Amino acid sequence: MDADSYQFFASSKLDYHGMLSHLGKQMAKHACVAWGCPETTLTIRLVLSRDHTAFESVTQYATGFQRWIRTSGRLCFSSHEDLYRCATDAKRSLFSFPRTKSPDPFLSRQFVVPPGLYSIIVLRHFGWFEGDQDAPQICNGTHYTVILRLYQDESHVGPLTPPSSIPWA
Repeated sequence: MDADSYQFFASSKLDYHGMLSHLGKQMAKHACVAWGCPETTLTIRLVLSRDHTAFESVTQYATGFQRWIRTSGRLCFSSHEDLYRCATDAKRSLFSFPRTKSPDPFLSRQFVVPPGLYSIIVLRHFGWFEGDQDAPQICNGTHYTVILRLYQDESHVGPLTPPSSIPWA
């Protein structure tokens, strides 16, 4: 999500469906991209690009989707759990609360990138029944490839339609 435009707090009484609705609204504003995944340690490859060659280099994947995000230059990568904590507690942020239970791989991360409009392509490299918490067919190696393509010239992009739903949720 874009650290400057994403609305972290939503309501102290937010439930699961309310959180999905909140994420959907933020996606429609192009402030974040969200997707479901199994609850396990995952290896995610992040690729930054200014052209289509990064997508062409990934030849094997089970499924994928594409969305848009606009950023001021600070992108955060986070878990549903951390986003939910921020959405229900106005005093929390992704980087300010103590982390006593989560191991280091689950910490939210911030990436500094050139500001602008990005196409985000998420590719899943293993078979999985979307929405399931387990992933019996999970592979070794990279589980997801996330390609962020910067569009410096937005004139040929056209209107950005809001996504219809959160993929794999």
